[in-house]
Amino acid sequence: MQITGVVEDGSGTNSRTVDPASLVALGYHPHPGTLNVRVTPSSRAKVMSLTGQRIHEITYWTARLDGTDCHVRVSRDPRTLEIVHPDRLRDRLVNGDKVRLTVTGRKHMRLSAAIMAHPVRTQAAEELQASLDRPVPIIYDTNPVPSSDRAQRWATGRRAWEAADPRADWHLVLQDDCYVSQDLLAGLEQALTVLGSQGLVSAYTGTGRPDQRAAIRAIDHATKHGHSWMSLRSLYWGPAIIAPTPTVESMLDWCQDRAARTNYDRNIGLYYRDEVGWRTWYTLPSLVEHRGLPSLIGHDRGQVRVAHRFHAGPATGVDWERVPQSGLCVGA
Repeated sequence: MQITGVVEDGSGTNSRTVDPASLVALGYHPHPGTLNVRVTPSSRAKVMSLTGQRIHEITYWTARLDGTDCHVRVSRDPRTLEIVHPDRLRDRLVNGDKVRLTVTGRKHMRLSAAIMAHPVRTQAAEELQASLDRPVPIIYDTNPVPSSDRAQRWATGRRAWEAADPRADWHLVLQDDCYVSQDLLAGLEQALTVLGSQGLVSAYTGTGRPDQRAAIRAIDHATKHGHSWMSLRSLYWGPAIIAPTPTVESMLDWCQDRAARTNYDRNIGLYYRDEVGWRTWYTLPSLVEHRGLPSLIGHDRGQVRVAHRFHAGPATGVDWERVPQSGLCVGA
């Protein structure tokens, strides 16, 4: 929607009390402070009717001003909006200037998906496929003999990522030895709409390998504060990896040279952590669970692999708006 307002003085409270570094979840580093714009009460109400992004208990709405992405938030004054912007707007705007903003709500994220599978697990893969809330292709290993060869597993995973729908914002690759929550894909679309268009996501947090200390600390912290998300420095499990579709091609190119010596999931995690600079966000609860099938690559040793806090009910019933106070910051 188009909002027209007039620049006016503010109190300066935002400049004094808000650290711009605390707002990096907006996707940029905003200039300290905000620019106050006088608008009609009806225009302010229209903005507040849109779905925004909550950070530190304040809602921010996506906007554009003169071709630059920014955000707006409401003031205590019912006739004022505050513009949060990467630039110092007072360098070019003075009191009385008219500004025109385009304000939008969050875009609904579209998710495509594929199942990477081995022919010896055809029954499990087809059961997983049938449990999903819309049709999803199964991408089978072309080698009928199971192998611990990393390059062979990567080849199947690569083809599953290449099955991404180019019209989708995100793509999910599921492994064949999983159970999933009801309405998994619709629930993940709700979650991703809260996150936005960037980041790496895992719908599974598992026991066993790797070291559990960081994961347990993150789970305990999120549980204590009632969050539906937790983050770790990198991706540690492969049953349900979700990445933005526009990044898939470059990810596959980068990972290809390392495929013979690096495990499938670790390879992907290293790309997004080290090359792109993203942390990994994990859904809490886990929306995917291991079926307990015998491992095809010798991972049956040690602790049984299960999800932390698997949610078997509808994924659409989870309140994905319960995010950390600082928001869902993507940068590592």
